[in-house]
Amino acid sequence: MKTIKWFKVGIPVNIRDFANKLNNNHFQEGLPSGFILNKATQREITGKFIEEKVFKKEVVNPLGDSEIISIPDFNIVDFKFININNSWLLEIHNTPRSIKSFSNKLSVLLGVGFYIDNIHLDLKKLILEIENDISKLSVTKIEVYNINIQNIALGQMLITSPNDVRQTLDSYLIDKTGYKIDYINAKFTNHESFTGSFEVRSNTRIDIKGMPVQSFLNAYLSTLFKLIF
Repeated sequence: MKTIKWFKVGIPVNIRDFANKLNNNHFQEGLPSGFILNKATQREITGKFIEEKVFKKEVVNPLGDSEIISIPDFNIVDFKFININNSWLLEIHNTPRSIKSFSNKLSVLLGVGFYIDNIHLDLKKLILEIENDISKLSVTKIEVYNINIQNIALGQMLITSPNDVRQTLDSYLIDKTGYKIDYINAKFTNHESFTGSFEVRSNTRIDIKGMPVQSFLNAYLSTLFKLIF
């Protein structure tokens, strides 16, 4: 399974200067953090951010003698910065628990004008766009919220089915316009290459299962970009 998440970013320098700044902060032994670039073109920059953290632990041997040992640990962020008509997206692979150190490092390097913002997707529109651009889907799991319950409360519901749950959802909801979708699990019903499934959340995070990842992304990204920009 491959997990990917996207963010909007502000990069206040041109792409060549940006790549140079990352290269000038190359990760190497003895430094707490740095970058390793894999590729830099006019459209994208890919690489890794590596942060080393050293934990101290006291070890006591059977004779009662103690020793402090150092245990290194590494936080790694696999990233891709994509430039689309002078707007930037940040693509993070296998999203770590936190990208705060990565963001802070970039803020120091780039200064005023740099930012990282979360993206909120309208998953109802995303489903329709995917079916229009790529192929028909069968949505096997869906989590919806903001459901109007007799005009006195808002509810949340998770529906699963081996068939397309959208039909089940419509049969349950009286107000079919006010709800919002937070999460879907879907598979293509008639695509010769994309025979696996994917899970996508409204924060753009997607898990790709049983499909050629790069081929799927090539098809999916143009649809995603239409909804973001």
